[in-house]
Amino acid sequence: MQIPLAEERETDPPPSRAFDPFLLPSATSIRFFLIILLAAVGSMYIGFFYLPTVPVLGVDPTGTEAAAVCAEQARTDAGRLSDQVLFEGYADCIAAADRAAALWMVIPGLLWAALTVLVYALYPRRLEKRLRPGELPDESGARAVLREVEAALGNTRQRVRILVTPGTAGGARVFGAFGRYRMAVDGSLLVPRKDGELDQSARAVIRHEAAHLRNRDVDITYLTMSSWWGFVLVNTGPLALYGIAFLYETFFSASGGYLLAGAAVQGLLLTAATLVLVQTARARVLRSREHYADVRAAGAGHIGASLRHLLAQSQWSGEGSLIRRRWRGLRDYHPSHRARGDILDDPRRLTASISGADLVTAGIVLGAAHLHLSIAAFMASAGGLGGISSTSVVLGLPVGALVTAMVWNVVRAAPEARHRWAGSAAALAGGVLIAHLPPAQPGTWWVYLLLSNPLAALVSGLVLWCVCLLFLRWAALSGRAWLAAEGRERMLCLLGMACGAVVFGCGFGVWVYLHAGIPMAFEGGGLAPVVLPLVALVTDVRFHVAVGCAMLFAFGGLVRRARLRGIARHPLVPVVAGCALSAVYGVLLPLGVVLAADGGYALRFVFLLPVWLAAVAVSVALGAWSGGPRLRGAGPCVAAVLVFTVLALEPLVYGTVFEGLLCLATRSPSECAAAVGGAVLTGYAEPVFLLWGLPVLLALCGGGAAAGSRVRSAIERRRPTSEEPDIAAPRRRRHVIGVLAAVVATVTVLGSAVVESLPNEITPIAAERKPPLLAQVESSTVGREQACEQGLESQNLTADDTDPALISHDVEAGAVILASSRDPVLAAFGRVVLDEPGVPHTRVFAALNSYCYRN
Repeated sequence: MQIPLAEERETDPPPSRAFDPFLLPSATSIRFFLIILLAAVGSMYIGFFYLPTVPVLGVDPTGTEAAAVCAEQARTDAGRLSDQVLFEGYADCIAAADRAAALWMVIPGLLWAALTVLVYALYPRRLEKRLRPGELPDESGARAVLREVEAALGNTRQRVRILVTPGTAGGARVFGAFGRYRMAVDGSLLVPRKDGELDQSARAVIRHEAAHLRNRDVDITYLTMSSWWGFVLVNTGPLALYGIAFLYETFFSASGGYLLAGAAVQGLLLTAATLVLVQTARARVLRSREHYADVRAAGAGHIGASLRHLLAQSQWSGEGSLIRRRWRGLRDYHPSHRARGDILDDPRRLTASISGADLVTAGIVLGAAHLHLSIAAFMASAGGLGGISSTSVVLGLPVGALVTAMVWNVVRAAPEARHRWAGSAAALAGGVLIAHLPPAQPGTWWVYLLLSNPLAALVSGLVLWCVCLLFLRWAALSGRAWLAAEGRERMLCLLGMACGAVVFGCGFGVWVYLHAGIPMAFEGGGLAPVVLPLVALVTDVRFHVAVGCAMLFAFGGLVRRARLRGIARHPLVPVVAGCALSAVYGVLLPLGVVLAADGGYALRFVFLLPVWLAAVAVSVALGAWSGGPRLRGAGPCVAAVLVFTVLALEPLVYGTVFEGLLCLATRSPSECAAAVGGAVLTGYAEPVFLLWGLPVLLALCGGGAAAGSRVRSAIERRRPTSEEPDIAAPRRRRHVIGVLAAVVATVTVLGSAVVESLPNEITPIAAERKPPLLAQVESSTVGREQACEQGLESQNLTADDTDPALISHDVEAGAVILASSRDPVLAAFGRVVLDEPGVPHTRVFAALNSYCYRN
């Protein structure tokens, strides 16, 4: 028999009037996505260690043989073809080989996905046969089950089958796939009372299973189990093959097994560790779904009492030694009855604190995916660094969305609690660094940096922890702000997850960028450890996007709060303060016309410095005005709006006032309009002070606002506590104008940063520089190893305290060295850089990297 399956909405009341755990994404859903990401990334990551066994099957997964063929063909064509044709042929050949190798790096993940879907489709059928169901009897007990299920599910278009089992269902269980669900009920539960209804215990069991359908976690359950079996099938088979290959090389090969020994041990340890992680994640998903089903079923008061009675009768409390509890956490798929009773008494316990295990898992997923897929993206993009940069952002998107959902659940369940975000940030950052421990790709993993330069590794880890801490605090601030007013919580959480994905993805991309440059900064000496990280922030558009999105979303939530005394009533204060500081800057600029008619960056800095110092002082006042113990972080957010406003207006004020006055002194007023417009556009197209001022002002003004907020918090804690009075929400027009002003300022700053970051350089060598450089070439005088080493080193950024630019790279010297090489292919590469127009030097040096290290 079939009955309707419930939709998301129903007529039953929510489980608790004070707290409804179903408004935001559940912990079950969050952990489900974590295990899917973990199994997919783990399959690809561990598959990297199995690639050496694949050539036995007659394929070339690493592209080594194809790269050797490309190099041999290039050496054959040297002297027969022109330099550019030779280079283009080699670059195209090696790009095809790299794309094939990149595909092999993701094939284990695709295989895992196919096996997961296959197991998911077949598992319900196998389970149904194992349960041995019979025909549904036409008696009062069966009719009572149908009535109970109908009452729990309501009327919908979908269907669920009721199966009666001979005691094989363990009471009752629900299963299915692809929207076709079955509920198996043991015949012992079908014994009705005299009135034809089931007893309270049987009704509680039926309602609990129906709650799984209502929570839509049946698919989650069996996809979770299928992902586990898919992971086992993908990895245990190659592991066995690896073992056979190792034994063969040990006993039958002249090499004695030394080549595969290290890789086999690493593969074994990684497989075992990942199996434990996936199993732990699976158990956490299945346990959390039971808690949510209990809470859903207890929505009706009589069912809740029956559930508590059943749980009280059980002797399984979940207590024991620490080792025993950890073993049960790894093995058990049902929580202890004491834990279930505690959740029933207070559903807030479901999400009242953020799980360190979930954060560590998310960090491990992100770190492993970055190590593995960044290499695949680098190869798929023909050696372009853009593949690595975009990969770090893309990989951070799902992790940022999931962590945002965790934080919003926490601040909704315990809005007044003091959460240990520093420890949570350590768990998230620690997971990323743990994933960098296995030596999969030497030179990119964090422990390699720890061994070669411990101080640089510690600084890199500290930067990552700071990125995670700032992100968690921002997510908590935006969650408290947007969830303070009731209504549309689910939609707001989805918006917060989308914004959190962008913020964390860009933030993680910034850390990847800094992580790669920190060793070079420490090796440079002098001002390099300070200047190079600052230059990285200034030139990395991801930093600007992360800060802009975070500020806008949090500020929008702050002005939406109806009970916040400061910014919600006066959302235009930071914008007006920024405009006032810009007006002061405009008043000071006429002095520059008198002091230095030529203008320039030095003059602008002289008059910007007092304005920026005044902005820091204003930020302290804004922090004291908008912050406080009830909403930590509001002060720095308001100060960020001030910073973006000041920076967005700076080119406009300078171009209008200074360039306008300078033009009026030398030209007619009719000619000055076009000159002023051109000066303003140039200021936004070349935003030197805008880009450099953003990280500096954010640090100074944010710190000042935080200090002002702490002072206010300390003062308010000494006062007698009193109920916060209700304050009317700001007028609609004021609210909209404040947010739109912040949006315009942010878009202006981000637009200038994006324009500045666009690549506009085809070749770094000017046409007039090429003849003297070609004259420096001494043909066939440099060996292959020296040419490779010096040619690749010329692409590295170097720091020089005596150089006004402080950082540079010497492409010209590298091209001359290559053109002087005795290797005909390297010489052709050098001449292409020096003599051929329209060939990007980055593409040439990417081909050089492949030719030198893969042959």
